Amino acid sequence: MDYSIRLNGFLSKGYSLEETFQVLSKIDGATHVDLNYPEHFEGLTVEEMQEMLNKYNLKVSSVAVRYRDGYEKGEFTNPDPKIVRRAINIAKETSDMAKKLNSNHVILWFSQDGWTYPFEVDYEKIWVQSRDCLREVCDHNKDVQISIEYKPFEPRTFSLYSSAAVTALMCKDVDRDNIFVTMDLAHVYMKDEMPSFSVSLLMRNKLLSAIHVNDGYGLQDDGLMVGSIRFIQTLEFYYYLIKYKYDKAIYFDTFPIREKPEEEVKQNIKMSNKLFELINMIGLERIEEIIKSNDAVKAQEILLLCLK
Repeated sequence: MDYSIRLNGFLSKGYSLEETFQVLSKIDGATHVDLNYPEHFEGLTVEEMQEMLNKYNLKVSSVAVRYRDGYEKGEFTNPDPKIVRRAINIAKETSDMAKKLNSNHVILWFSQDGWTYPFEVDYEKIWVQSRDCLREVCDHNKDVQISIEYKPFEPRTFSLYSSAAVTALMCKDVDRDNIFVTMDLAHVYMKDEMPSFSVSLLMRNKLLSAIHVNDGYGLQDDGLMVGSIRFIQTLEFYYYLIKYKYDKAIYFDTFPIREKPEEEVKQNIKMSNKLFELINMIGLERIEEIIKSNDAVKAQEILLLCLK
């Protein structure tokens, strides 16, 4: 399995972009990075970015749009058409960057598209407005996958794209072959979803294009190390990735606030490898038999086998 690494865990600790790439190039299993546009491209051409990636033998799994100042009332759902147009243009530029970097995958997280108070927004209006913006971005580069990362709240009290089901519904409404969904485990826990159910729902509808793996308590976007809190749910989640033959890089969206970022990356890789090892040790057929039994007591055998 390939693993993609979050760069801001290093950049926030004072590493330069090249220093980060250099450190990652020495970590076994760190094969990909996710880039943010425009922040990670400041002062760099796309050619210079590609040259630096090649130098350290790293690939790009996704390029994520980052909307910063000026979007307090929304990105695609902003009431100001000029701000909406600016948001669309940034998404298109990101799509161009992803294509040039041979990633062909863009992640859109709309931090401000949502509401706080009753009667604050016209729900149907913002839904249709966002849908039309997404269609335009999808049509800009039809060979680039456009993926919506959902999150139930934070910073807005209610996010427009709050769950797997709501985001899947928008994908159906957008009605383009290159519209998809990104799952982030900490966001899933914030919504009180069962991660494996969401994977099953999205994979069945051929809508899952990326996963962000981390952990959390569900009260906020904790971004904790993989499997550190919800071990058994993460194990089941990885089982379903195998079952549905998920073949893209797993992105570690974790936040090393007090930890050394390179050590946190190594731990995430070690834990992920261990989870896959445990699944293979128990055996896919045995796990499937336990699931088919529909017996909660028998299901605990999987956890006990991990503790041997």
